Amino acid sequence: MKIEEEIGVNQLDILSIDALPTIQRAIRLVEENHNVKIDLDNIPMDDEATYDLLCEGRTLGVFQLGGQGMVDLVTKLKPRTLEDIAPVVSLHRPGPMQSGMEYDGRATQFHGYAGLQHEGQVLAIYKEGNRVDSIEAGDEAVIVLDHTPFYAESGGQVGDRGVLLSDGGAFTVAETQKIQVDVFGHRGQLQSGRLALNNKVSAKVDQVARARTERNHSVTHLMHKALREVLGDHVEQKGSLVDADKTRFDFVHNLPMTEAEISKVEAMVNAEIFTNTATKTRVMKMEDAQKTGAVMLFGEKYGEEVRVLEIGSSRELCGGTHVNRTGDIGLFKVCFQSGIAAGIRRIEAVTGEAALEYVQQNEIQLLEIAKALKTQPEEATQKIFQITDNVRRLEKNLSRLKLKLASSQADNLINQAREIKDVKVLAASL
Repeated sequence: MKIEEEIGVNQLDILSIDALPTIQRAIRLVEENHNVKIDLDNIPMDDEATYDLLCEGRTLGVFQLGGQGMVDLVTKLKPRTLEDIAPVVSLHRPGPMQSGMEYDGRATQFHGYAGLQHEGQVLAIYKEGNRVDSIEAGDEAVIVLDHTPFYAESGGQVGDRGVLLSDGGAFTVAETQKIQVDVFGHRGQLQSGRLALNNKVSAKVDQVARARTERNHSVTHLMHKALREVLGDHVEQKGSLVDADKTRFDFVHNLPMTEAEISKVEAMVNAEIFTNTATKTRVMKMEDAQKTGAVMLFGEKYGEEVRVLEIGSSRELCGGTHVNRTGDIGLFKVCFQSGIAAGIRRIEAVTGEAALEYVQQNEIQLLEIAKALKTQPEEATQKIFQITDNVRRLEKNLSRLKLKLASSQADNLINQAREIKDVKVLAASL
């Protein structure tokens, strides 16, 4: 099976790798991280060729896969070592709207910065990847509108979900992705009625999911700045995933963060939240944005015009959706950190209700531990230290008693020996 058939990819955005062993190791990393099998038997490889995979959250180069599994070079970057590339390599598995859908109609106008509801007209319908004139209740499809408030997945932020309502039925949107740079596809299922080309629809974004995603995206910028201040200017984003549940952030750093460092980052971010300052976004020319000192993410594609996001003390280029004020984030809590490769750390955090739930769950666990120890929660740690010290002492005493018992048993056995014809003989049941 060719790779494009295996994972449904017609185009790979990639990192350049020019050594075959490095390519194979990078492929294995992707397979392990995403629980997929990538068959490269049909792609010719040699020591001088360059092959790539999508760099998570970045576009650092592009290869096209041909119909026979051949690789055509479109953009080649300066080769990098495995240590530079492997930590940020990931697999891009596009939805049906990015797999072979041909579209040559009008662009989609995005209105999701200003509101979560907008009227639109159906420009195209795709069922099982094929363009159709209409769909019936129960059909799964991808809908293209001329106007939409739905944010399409980009820059680490997942696409919106919600509903498209028409006079003839209701279409539930499970995710929104880009068919082209300025064409949005709404993937989902028609729950009732019939939906056809040119139908008018009222597009409504899931307000709760969008709000949670915005909180997590906004706090990512505050966290990025705090990480640089706490750990150093070497901290550089290497990937992110922002959805309604969490923010996941990959960055350059050689060591695991200490509890003190995590606490400091949490304190700095929550201080920004509690100030409740207004978020500002400005659209400007790239050269003007650079003059403002806004942080540009390495490897990210930017057009001639960019959106400059100012949230708290952070100023970065970002096209995502965000809270109106830092206070809307509510609460920030780091819940997980790990190393995903040499020199690359991953941190996951939650905000708002999810952060409150995380804290409450930890508090419940602490109360249960204190109850089991028959002590107060604030004394649980000391109680555990006392118990572990007692266990160590008991283990040492037990070891000494075992040695003493063994020595005593040996002496007893020796005393039981009998002399037979000048030879001492011992017979015992053990």
